[in-house]
Amino acid sequence: MMRALLGEAADEARIGIVVYDEHGAYTAANRVICEILGYELEELLALTAEQVSARPAKAVATALADVVKHGTHSGTAKLRRKDGTAVSGRYVAARTTIAHIDYYVSFFEPKS
Repeated sequence: MMRALLGEAADEARIGIVVYDEHGAYTAANRVICEILGYELEELLALTAEQVSARPAKAVATALADVVKHGTHSGTAKLRRKDGTAVSGRYVAARTTIAHIDYYVSFFEPKS
């Protein structure tokens, strides 16, 4: 029951959520981040953090390396929507382990 409740809460929250691997490849996402960015789920899961970020590749690599090394990272982000426009907001990322494999979850709140 608790897992179902958490899953439903993640899909209904007004915060975008993505799960990705140590290379920044997306492995899961909630409905909200898909809406924010204008992608269908399958489209978004074919992308990486570097492809979605509107920041230089070096900045994305540095942020990814920080969360991999330290387990958490937070700050501001500028993401590129499917239509090419950008959306800015705050994010918090953290490492988690699922079935003995490290993944990273990021929560994105767009600016109002």
